[in-house]
Order: sequence, then structure tokens, then C-alpha cells
Amino acid sequence: KPPQNTESVLSDQKREGCDTEDVDKWVKNLSERHLTQTEKNFLAKGLNFAVTPRQIPLVELITATETAIRKNNIAEVEAEQLRMKVLACLSNAKPPASNITMEERKALTSLSDDNNIIILSADKGRCTVLLNQKDCHEKILSLLSDENTYEPLKRDPGSGYRKRVIDCLKQLEQDKAIDRTSYHRLYPGESTPSLYGLPKIHKQGALLRPIVCMINLVTYNSSKFLSSILNPLVGSSEHHIQNTLDFVEKVRDVIMEADETMVLYDFTSLFTCIPITKALEVVHKRLQDDTNLSNRTTMRKQYFSSGVNKRSLDTIERAAFFVTLDDEEQGMRGDDPEGNLDCYAKSLLHGKCYDR
Repeated sequence: KPPQNTESVLSDQKREGCDTEDVDKWVKNLSERHLTQTEKNFLAKGLNFAVTPRQIPLVELITATETAIRKNNIAEVEAEQLRMKVLACLSNAKPPASNITMEERKALTSLSDDNNIIILSADKGRCTVLLNQKDCHEKILSLLSDENTYEPLKRDPGSGYRKRVIDCLKQLEQDKAIDRTSYHRLYPGESTPSLYGLPKIHKQGALLRPIVCMINLVTYNSSKFLSSILNPLVGSSEHHIQNTLDFVEKVRDVIMEADETMVLYDFTSLFTCIPITKALEVVHKRLQDDTNLSNRTTMRKQYFSSGVNKRSLDTIERAAFFVTLDDEEQGMRGDDPEGNLDCYAKSLLHGKCYDR
């Protein structure tokens, strides 16, 4: 279960044992389906509520174990020990007692079998929202029809990005910036990104906020790795606000004059409008000034941002073509084609100065 902030914990506590009058606060039915009181009470528990399984999910747990072994490149001896421990736990495991009533389980089955509705979490407020499936699809298509934000692709670019990530990981491993275990942990996934929306019930028409699911995508593992490096930089700015409670605490002692007004700005498509080049410059500057960076990663601050790598890449990006005058024949040949190709790539980048 993902970690929750203070607001989330308080909300979950309020949900537990809420009376009939409070149910409408946690459930917004914008669909054509008529909800029974039992269905409302069950939905009021929230989408983070986990129903206890009737039987132990053996296949899922074994699959998850094998996936973890493969992704972390665990040695065979240690992997076998892990399998034996998991097997011992599963052999003695018993299903937990049910945490819902029989009526609530029937309500869950009825809601799950209704293909005309879709159940989502509200964009804000942790409220459970019911929408007509048709209305939800129309709202998503309306978002995608915005040509200023989205454009159709002729082909899936995933394979190209995947190759670039793999090449980058190989270079990092070759330069001793990461070890073999990290290489496997950062290896790109193969999933295709999917788009869904969270209804903005605080706005008229309950428009959807687009969310792209990036789990197991090409850059998913590398993004998690970068997140562990960049996260400590978040919150160090005087302009940072963690949540509503933090905002209230910051403005508690603010005294406003009679001619002053507090203004709230509403951004449209904020993240897709951030200039990437400028964002990277800011991130690089923050990392340069971070004295604790070496505690989180062994990667150099200057990696591909200065020196011969930077100059070579800048030259290649600006050039229409360039000439190489190698002393030895290069190419993907011989008994070690991959190694020879690496040497050729290095020769293309650096050479011997006078021959470029």
C-alpha cells in the first residue's frame, strides 16, 4: 500500500463508520445507475480499501517472487533460499477473515458486473465518483482532440526510446557509473503507456484531469532511480507547499492590508507546458550546488555536461556530417563485433583531436 500523508490518513479515519448522512460526502454518483444504500456504504470506504481475499493468491505471489529475483539479478543460491522461504510461508498461510459483510460483497459483485459505469477517484478530495462509461470515453476523446496539446503518431516510438535507454545504461556501466545490479534494475520495461482521467467534481461539468500510467514503461525504472536522486531537492525552496495543512501553517501569521488581495492561479496543462531545456538547466544547477549528492549516487555531477563528452555531443548535434580519418579499420566485425562497435563509437566521438 502506498504511503499516505496526514490528510489521507485523516480522510480514511473519517470514512470508517460514517453514518448515512456522511455517505453522500464520500460518494458522488454522476451516472444513470441508481445506487442502493449498501452500495453507497461500500463505495464510501474509498478506492484504497482492500477487500480480503477468499483464498491465498498463490500464483500471483509466486509470480511476484520470480519477477523480483529476475529484476534484481539475485544469485541462484540466494534465489533458491528465497523461494524456499516463500514456499514455507505459503504452505502455512490461511485466508484472513472477511472485512466486509455478505451484503457488501453482493454489492461489490453487482457494481463490478455493470459495464455501463466506471468508478474513479475524484481529482481532489478523495471522493469516489461514478460516471457513465459512455460519458467518460467522450470526455477522454474530447481531451485528445486538442491539437495544441496532443498529436497523433504514425508509429509507436517505444522501441526507439528503449534502444536509447539501453545504450545509455551500457555506457554508464562501462564508465563505472553504475554496477551490473543497477543495470538490471534500470533496464527498460516493455509496457505501453495508457491514458485515463480523474473527474474534477469541484468544477462544473466534472471534466477529467488526464493521467498517463507509466508503470513498467521504457523510462519507468530509470525515472524511479532519478526520483531517488532528485527528491531530496524538493521542498528546499521557500516557495514550496507540501499540502493544504502546510499552506495553512505558512499563512497563519500573514497579516494582509486592506488594499491587498490573496490570488490563486489555476494552471492549464502545467506539466506539458514546462520548457524541458530550462527545466534540465535548473535541475543541473541544483545538483551542482547539492553537497550531499555523493551520498545518493556515485554518478558524477559533470557526466555528459562538460568536457570532451559535452563538446563531442554538441558538435555531432549541430553538424550535418563529419569526417573521420582513422589509422585502423573500424566497424562491427571480427570475433567481438559488439566490442569493436563500441570502439568505433568511441572513435567517432573523440578520435585523436587532429583527425576530426
